[in-house]
Amino acid sequence: MKYIPLNSKTHYELLSSLVKIDDLIDYAIKNNIEAIGITDSNMFGTLEFINKTTKKNIKPIIGIEIKLDDKNFLLYAKNYNGYVNLCKIVSEKNINSINCDFLKNNNRNLICVLYNSLDYEYFKDIYDETFIAYKNKEEKVKALLVTSDIIFLKKTLYFNKEEKEYIKYLNMIKEGKTVENYIEEDNVDNSINFEIESFDYETIIDFVQKIDIELPKFELSLPEYSNNKEELLINLCKKGLIKRLNGKVTNNYVERLKYEISVIKEMGFINYFLIVYDFVLFAKKNNIVVGPGRGSAAGSLVSYSLGITDIDPIKYNLIFERFLNKDRVTMPDIDIDFEYSRRNEVINYVKEKYGINNVANIITFGTLLSKQVLRDVGRVLLIPTSEMDKIVKLVKDKETLSDLKNKKDFMSLINSKEEYKLLFKVSLKLENLKRHTSVHAAGVVISDEPLYNKLPLYKNGDTILTGYSMEYLEQIGLLKMDFLAIRDLSVIDNVRRMVKLDKGIDIDLNNIPLNDELTLKLFHNVDTVGIFQFESEGMKGFLKNLKIKNFDDIVSAIALYRPGPRDNIDSFIRRRNGKEKVDYLHPLLENTLKSTYGIIIYQEQIIEILKIIGGFSYSEADIIRRAMSKKKENIILESRNKFISGSLKNGINQELSAHIYDLVLKFSNYGFNKSHSVAYSLVAYKMAYLKAHYREYFMVMQLNLVIGNEIKTKEYIDETRVGNIDISLIDINLSENKYIVKEGRIIFPLTIIKSVGETISKEIINERNENGIFKNYIDAVSRIYNIGVNKNIIENLILSGCFNFGINKKTMVENLDNVINYANLIKDLDKTLVTVPQIIEYSEYNNDEIMSHEYNMFGFYIKNHPVTKYKRDNMCLTKNIEQYFDKYISIIGLIENKKEVVSKKKEEMCFLTISDEYKKVSVVIFPKTYIKYKNVNKGNIIKIKGKVEKRMDNYQIIANEIEVLK
Repeated sequence: MKYIPLNSKTHYELLSSLVKIDDLIDYAIKNNIEAIGITDSNMFGTLEFINKTTKKNIKPIIGIEIKLDDKNFLLYAKNYNGYVNLCKIVSEKNINSINCDFLKNNNRNLICVLYNSLDYEYFKDIYDETFIAYKNKEEKVKALLVTSDIIFLKKTLYFNKEEKEYIKYLNMIKEGKTVENYIEEDNVDNSINFEIESFDYETIIDFVQKIDIELPKFELSLPEYSNNKEELLINLCKKGLIKRLNGKVTNNYVERLKYEISVIKEMGFINYFLIVYDFVLFAKKNNIVVGPGRGSAAGSLVSYSLGITDIDPIKYNLIFERFLNKDRVTMPDIDIDFEYSRRNEVINYVKEKYGINNVANIITFGTLLSKQVLRDVGRVLLIPTSEMDKIVKLVKDKETLSDLKNKKDFMSLINSKEEYKLLFKVSLKLENLKRHTSVHAAGVVISDEPLYNKLPLYKNGDTILTGYSMEYLEQIGLLKMDFLAIRDLSVIDNVRRMVKLDKGIDIDLNNIPLNDELTLKLFHNVDTVGIFQFESEGMKGFLKNLKIKNFDDIVSAIALYRPGPRDNIDSFIRRRNGKEKVDYLHPLLENTLKSTYGIIIYQEQIIEILKIIGGFSYSEADIIRRAMSKKKENIILESRNKFISGSLKNGINQELSAHIYDLVLKFSNYGFNKSHSVAYSLVAYKMAYLKAHYREYFMVMQLNLVIGNEIKTKEYIDETRVGNIDISLIDINLSENKYIVKEGRIIFPLTIIKSVGETISKEIINERNENGIFKNYIDAVSRIYNIGVNKNIIENLILSGCFNFGINKKTMVENLDNVINYANLIKDLDKTLVTVPQIIEYSEYNNDEIMSHEYNMFGFYIKNHPVTKYKRDNMCLTKNIEQYFDKYISIIGLIENKKEVVSKKKEEMCFLTISDEYKKVSVVIFPKTYIKYKNVNKGNIIKIKGKVEKRMDNYQIIANEIEVLK
């Protein structure tokens, strides 16, 4: 007789158990155990457990562990109704707190199991069936004195006794402790494999037979938006479409709208569209910027008519069936982008409208992946951060610790110290266990009934979350809606607001021409810094060759610049420029492939080809496309025969149709969703329009988003110079907390100065607003010193150049002590009684000192960089180093950091960090080369000849020759 584990804690009992659900099921299969019970306190893994056990013909036993006052006990669900009560109890426990009355009100279809026989009297009147658990003979004897309903029960946290030592490391990670301050209290064996003289196997079997949890088939659970929902949807769509098309609604729009509404009705999604329409309308009425659409929903005319999207699907040949069709087995997604700072207003509106218990964000789980587990265990073992950095640096993002066993450089380092060996051993055991809860970046569910009737709820801070992650929600009738936050929409909105406030111009971005000359010129000239989807160096390199001429080119660019389609970029450009023949495969496909010069780029083109050549319906074609992308061989083979058969009816021979099908199959792996590409192109175009026409406001918003990020700040400052925008550096009488535009000039904020955070900046600005502008150097120092700004920060303010009072920086710094003494005196005395200090003049700092101060204050050079004066014709600059990958270059840079190390062969080598006006780059000098150039030091300006290589995600230069220029 094999013990049936009824009290297993899985790794969803976060950082408390080594038991993964898959391993628990494998254990049951190997040991011919027909039932297993889990009792995690939060039920996070319940649905995963039910699904997987049922699939393997193992009976799932679902319980929870509860603490009420000083009582610990277990509650098991007898059936689905019992499961619902468990969900209610766990939700109440997580969100509020449970009491005896709550348990009494939700006591049906539950079995109570007590750890302590003394609690029996308390619980026997609450539950119809109350058992006492025992672990040994002594406990059994005590239990039998109270009731005959007893059961042998053992908590399981790991499989074998030898694994017990790893639990303490999990606990240390959980409690934030280390081996130095951790005291192990529990000496109990919580393994699933154990030896015991005897236990009542029959009572366990009887207990298991009381339980039968079978989940019902759930229907889509959405609130009823209206009693006459169908009529409402039709009327809203009609009115919306008339408005969209300025009253000129042609028959093709009418027929498409009728068809879409019929499909939406048949599939039961009318409420879904009305709910989305409602919260998008709320956002727009409250001036919350909503994106033009995303994903396949942009292919819906209903979405366009309702104002959910701003993309006319007929104008762009977008296919509704790509979004929704009668043969689709999964639920549709209407994902909405909102401006970053106001997304939560929309979510809160939905919660208020449909009920706080009916709406929740979606939970996600952090996992102890390779890098994370090494870091966590390293901290527990007191391994210094600098040493952990070296270890983790050798681990690639998707590498597992098992993979690393065969990685020589990694294992060589691990084997160099005993504590590293322990680190690896423990980390290997803990890898892939669940670590913490988090909130899904966008996902929200809305139900027609309290969510705790279907799943457990959890509270993360002030946010109520589903207890199950998103992959299990559809199974229980819940539809995930993505409320996405995009910073770029905030840029668009804030630029519009600033222009309206400053210039009185109200920009209607929904009605800007898509052939605006200045906007298209911006893309053509690759002036795309700060533009959504077009800012990366790789994309900019692509644009240089593409030479965008119209909006369709922008759409194609977004789709082409993806893994897979990138292989066709060169051919696309050659065909576009008339240097390569355009092949449409067959004349019937010219309309479908004309905009992309015969190259299949979009998923919609794949669907069209399957329909036009093979004779499939749009719904069938989309199902086949999905099967192709998922490599479902049986459907691919069956569809190939049907495609060839259908093509013969169109007069296409078997050889050509087979060739076309094979091409479609090839491109299906990475064909891009055109609906998504059009939608995101529109966001990019709107941003480009604002940059082209209101550049200073656009750049101010970009700069405000990257305060604190020195690299991006420097990049955007350089971009403002390229556009010939006047820049006023920091001015204590003009600067605010953020970048602003004043009289056509961009004025820098106080907050970008070293040590001047938002709090100090606000104090200085408040002083200026309340008591007038600062009149001179002495007035400024006295006033800000007396509101609590210390001497070091005042010196930073001086060196940053924000005291524009006609006195040079060195004079102000050298006189600072005297002025602070004066400030101290006038704090308590009448100003007229204190002699104003005389300012002694000094010669200004030299250029090198000024540049050094500038760098120290901002983390980058604003006016000049030490290498600027060197002629660099035909040389690489750091800003475009990616373009020289695997090539030999010459570059001039300032050495900002030097680090000597000893190689495995005990030879000295060196790592440098160099910079120019644009950014920093790493330089590696291997031993044979370093012998010649040991004299290079921090502060030198050097000319390097070497090869550009890539390590992890970073480009670096392998130096061959170095010349010290200064």
